[in-house]
Amino acid sequence: MSGLKRRLVRTKQRSKIVAPDERRGVAVHEAGHVVMLELLGYGYDYVTVRHLGQGSGHVALSPSFEPSRDRAGTRRTAMVLMAGALAQWLVLGAQAADAAVSGAGSDLADAARLLRTITNDPGTVKPLLHETLDMLRENERAIRILAEALMARERLTRADVRLVLSGVALSRGALGS
Repeated sequence: MSGLKRRLVRTKQRSKIVAPDERRGVAVHEAGHVVMLELLGYGYDYVTVRHLGQGSGHVALSPSFEPSRDRAGTRRTAMVLMAGALAQWLVLGAQAADAAVSGAGSDLADAARLLRTITNDPGTVKPLLHETLDMLRENERAIRILAEALMARERLTRADVRLVLSGVALSRGALGS
């Protein structure tokens, strides 16, 4: 199982009631991951904001999901990891994103660790953060709509996500390699 699968797929455990502010943060975080997965054409089965074990939400990647391990594939996998935290910052603001309990810091650390497998240059992370944030900015409406749907339904299949976003044109921007 790839590192991204291990990070995004959580073991199903007993649900717990989550405060509305935290739940919104989780919904925005997971919506950020899903919008980036959609933009990059990566497969997933569903997304949920239900509190499962130690995580407050998760995206279940398709069993067939296996990102390429070349430089471009590693960069794109890192973008998916970063997208949750960056979506929180974009939609909720820096203070709200800092206060959210959603694994955002862990996702960013995992992305940085992953990028170190293709380069030792610490300058690689910042440009990729900006590229990811730019793509999320172009798709902020989709993130907000998807987060609201997650708040209302708690769990959305990929088909549900596509239905929710059917009226929203996702913008891929200038996706680098």
